[in-house]
Amino acid sequence: MRIERWALAGVALGVMLGAPGLGAQGTVVGTFRWQLQPFCNAVTVTVTQQGAVYTLDGFDDQCGQPVRAPLVGLATPNPDGSIGLGFHIVTVPGGRSVHVDARISLATASGTWTDSAGNAGTFALGGTAAGSPRPLPTIPGAQIAPGSITASQLAPGVIGTVAQARVTGICANGQALRGINPDGSVACTDVVSTVDPGLSTTFRGFSSSLAVAPDGVPVISHTDTALNLRLTRCGNPACSSGNSTRTLEPIGQPVSSLAIGSDGLPVVAFKAAGGGLRVIHCGNLSCSSRSGTTVAPDGGDDPALAIGADGLAVISHYHPPTQSLRVTRCNDVACTSAATVTADDPANDVGRQSTIAIGTDGLPAIAHRDTTADALRVTHCGTVSCGSGNVSTNVYDVPENVGLAPSIVIGRDGVPLISHLDGTNGRLLVTHCRNLLCAPGPTLSAATTVAVDPGADAGVNSSAAIGIDGLPIIAHFDVDAFALRVTHCGNVTCSAGNASTLVDAPVNSVGADPSLAIGADGFPVISHRDLSAGALKVAKCGTVTCQ
Repeated sequence: MRIERWALAGVALGVMLGAPGLGAQGTVVGTFRWQLQPFCNAVTVTVTQQGAVYTLDGFDDQCGQPVRAPLVGLATPNPDGSIGLGFHIVTVPGGRSVHVDARISLATASGTWTDSAGNAGTFALGGTAAGSPRPLPTIPGAQIAPGSITASQLAPGVIGTVAQARVTGICANGQALRGINPDGSVACTDVVSTVDPGLSTTFRGFSSSLAVAPDGVPVISHTDTALNLRLTRCGNPACSSGNSTRTLEPIGQPVSSLAIGSDGLPVVAFKAAGGGLRVIHCGNLSCSSRSGTTVAPDGGDDPALAIGADGLAVISHYHPPTQSLRVTRCNDVACTSAATVTADDPANDVGRQSTIAIGTDGLPAIAHRDTTADALRVTHCGTVSCGSGNVSTNVYDVPENVGLAPSIVIGRDGVPLISHLDGTNGRLLVTHCRNLLCAPGPTLSAATTVAVDPGADAGVNSSAAIGIDGLPIIAHFDVDAFALRVTHCGNVTCSAGNASTLVDAPVNSVGADPSLAIGADGFPVISHRDLSAGALKVAKCGTVTCQ
């Protein structure tokens, strides 16, 4: 009988590898050692007969490792005269399991083998050939290894391609889920809302300035055609509902700059109706209570406000009588008093359209216009008040009308980056400083400038920020399309991999005077003006890049 032939062969092999004896539950046929060639793994198996059933117990030596992998299984005599061995190995450490199917000939006691991980070879009795360890079981493609449901069983590259990474994040209020990205992050629809509707007699939303409050909800300063300063507090992070607006006071120029102070409340700088630089400090997030102070009696044009490393507001502005750049630093959080200095006053007309950021050294960096030279200029302050040690450089001075409406940020690399308009053909330009001072070196220029969106008339009134991915992102007005446009840079210098898209392009003409900030969810939020309706609008991007 076939069972008797297998038993006799087992006894014969048992004589070679170890004398047979009696098991606790049956008769031990023998202990055998096979190598899983072409790999160096060898399995040592004890075969026990329990009536017509042959059980297998043993281990995989894992190529001589100090920890062996346990093995259990069954042997079955086949009608064709071969013996089939099926056994399960739990590899260690990690507990990865694999099933092995071996077919051996009684004549040679060797044969072939395959496993559930896709490996195969010769099942050689007593084999000692050299080889590498058998590959650990994984999930090839979309298959799941037997007994495996954990990420450790996935083949390299499966997550994010065949298998979906764990979903993370949520869409903001008012947004809808658009899809799941390969890394598990969610893609949401952009939400565009009118947050302060215009009237037939009074348009609103001029020169908007947006900041995100500590509760994650945007606050926006802007002006109307009656030259009133207005403040809009959104009802949720996407500004899709519950928005409220109040008029603060008359203003002398349709330009304002808003930031969230170190006390978590809005502070707004603007030119007073009677002239001079004025600051309003809100007593709450909706600014229903507030205090206002004229901190510089003359000048105050084109103000730009930032919160210094010491928690006090610092404001750059233009002084028309002397055609110079001035800086006013508040003496307290509410800015009830302040000190003003001249930060840059060469022979040329400088200081218009200023924009300010606080550098990694805690000192202000200001981008502004050299109107005489039609150039982009940067002033790096030598102190927190810009009273001494300032370094001013024309960083992009070409025979073109450049440096218009600049927006300065401090990049992930710690140096200033400025988006601005090429006034000759309307291109969006980005100037990346080579050092903290934005000053030339012995052999290098102060900065490099690239066209990040070369479309004609696409780069008007830009507003830049650094996204949570560490890369610059810029909102700007596309005059040809009369639409809001966003450019996401492909690297920290915006020199390659840039992508631009229209975020809001309805029937109306929109996108003027944009102001971009990064929301609490990491997605950009942009205030801008609907020119047709004379209204203030907000676009909440559904992705990190707005693409």
